[in-house]
Amino acid sequence: MLRREFLVTTAVASAGVAAVSSLPEKGVTPTVDAGARPVEKRALLVQPVTAQPTQGVLPLTLAKFAVDEEYVGGQRKVAGRPLATLSPQKEVEFHGFGGGAKRFSPNNRLTVRALYAIDTGDVVHHELWSHGPQALGGTSPSTLMAAYDNAFVGFDISHVSDDGVSSSGRFMFDGVNGERLTPGIYVVAGNSAATNAAPYLRAFKYSGNPRAPIADSIDLVRDFDYLSFVVHGEWV
Repeated sequence: MLRREFLVTTAVASAGVAAVSSLPEKGVTPTVDAGARPVEKRALLVQPVTAQPTQGVLPLTLAKFAVDEEYVGGQRKVAGRPLATLSPQKEVEFHGFGGGAKRFSPNNRLTVRALYAIDTGDVVHHELWSHGPQALGGTSPSTLMAAYDNAFVGFDISHVSDDGVSSSGRFMFDGVNGERLTPGIYVVAGNSAATNAAPYLRAFKYSGNPRAPIADSIDLVRDFDYLSFVVHGEWV
């Protein structure tokens, strides 16, 4: 697969970030045969994705935070037909920042790149979203990208702290070195302000808002910033 087949630039956002592809129309609510278990609405599902460090210790945690049938179109199962499968193409809507304790200060720099494998066997980087001082372009707006199972392999995320400490890591979704990218709500969370360690995401609730999906629990208030993105899919 050539790069032009999965990157179709439709607009150029600030900070040099390209908005890629467009979201499909929302499909109908999945239907199931009698006796089949329906997809649960707003089910919390914290599945962390292990980072492969490439420089230093990346102070970020990536996890699939929740699932919601609203982001899966088409029919899941129809009487008399075999169980449908998910399309190999996913649409990723990267929203950027959610609320928190502003751990990513205006002087922090954060860059998210999508990784794609091409026919030559090489992996190419596409800058997807960034945050930094206004002098370096400021914070990117929301953006879109296409993720094909046989081409998209993960995200490369780099971070530079206020004191100039650089770190980076890869979160793989190639099905070999990592998980497969599946429909749902994902978050990239910074460290807790109280502990300076990865937050315990299972202690939080899903708000129902994909742009700010992490809601405080009865016992715990967020003390970290995070990014969020939604993966849209379709049963075929």
